Amino acid sequence: MPETPVEVYRNLTRRCWSVRQGGRVIAHSPWLLLRDVTMIVRPGGRDRVRRTGRNEVHAWVRGTPAQHPPPAGLERARDNPVDTVDDVPVAFV
Repeated sequence: MPETPVEVYRNLTRRCWSVRQGGRVIAHSPWLLLRDVTMIVRPGGRDRVRRTGRNEVHAWVRGTPAQHPPPAGLERARDNPVDTVDDVPVAFV
């Protein structure tokens, strides 16, 4: 994995994580560890998912891949625009 920041989103078709850099998918991974993360949600995309019920990439995590073992006490973040209004603090773009 690169040491420069990447964007990661859940790929529902492949059932893994898609890793995007510079707007282009560069890898797929069953798991990964990121540091210095920011959660990003496009409000328009989220609204469209709620309105149409069709999936699209409207939320992702931006961070730097970490190579060391994961620390204890990690938290899982989720975004489900159909079931909930706000799951986690995010940055809107």
